[in-house]
Amino acid sequence: MLITSNKGQKTETVTLNSESRQTNNNIIMYRNLFFLLIILISFSSCSRIDNNTKPQVTAELLAKSKNFQTLSKLLIDNLNKTRDYKKLAKLNQQKEHNLFEKKEFYRNLGFDNENEYMNFHNTIIVLNNELSSELDFEGLSDLQKTSLINEALDMNNGPGSDSNLYASPDDQGSDAYAGICGEQYSACKKSAYGVYIVTVTGCIAGGIGIAAGSAGWAAPVGGSLAGACAAGAQIQYEGSVKQCYYSYLQCKKTE
Repeated sequence: MLITSNKGQKTETVTLNSESRQTNNNIIMYRNLFFLLIILISFSSCSRIDNNTKPQVTAELLAKSKNFQTLSKLLIDNLNKTRDYKKLAKLNQQKEHNLFEKKEFYRNLGFDNENEYMNFHNTIIVLNNELSSELDFEGLSDLQKTSLINEALDMNNGPGSDSNLYASPDDQGSDAYAGICGEQYSACKKSAYGVYIVTVTGCIAGGIGIAAGSAGWAAPVGGSLAGACAAGAQIQYEGSVKQCYYSYLQCKKTE
């Protein structure tokens, strides 16, 4: 349909049907582009979700994790340092400390000074965060985490390994594990260490990854110094190991 109007010597012709068709075409084109954009955004989001999916943690995956191996070695090396647990417990209960007492506290915690402890502290945070990014610990209780740690330690350490964490109480090496008493002692000490890992990372890293806190279990409360909660975890571990050793001695009497 054509509409023609005369204004003096100038004639204007408007082609309504042509403009209407062009407008409809533009609407369809923009609508198609809009839906295409939605599809692309949705696909991109799904791809990101797939790429960020972490495997559910298992004992096998935990045992193979370099982050777990490094974390465990760091904690074992620290536990194997000579210390006076009675003095550590006494200092950890104090609310105030002079310079000498602070030095004694960190020395019995396994460090030369507070700065060295803070390096240890920060390294645990980094390793636990990496472990949390690597494996999915969501929904696991502290007891389940401890059980997974114990299974992973069976795969990585155990009797006869390079680590002396499980050294037999009578210093006879791996031969002591041939008897039922040695096996019980090994299992007891391993369990205590599994609880220690969950507890000390809970003190420092607070609930994510392998750290305690998922079930609201409170880590040992310490004093006023940095590292007080970690000291409480060490003292708790030492007490558990002593109980393991006492049970071992009782078992040996019946053999």
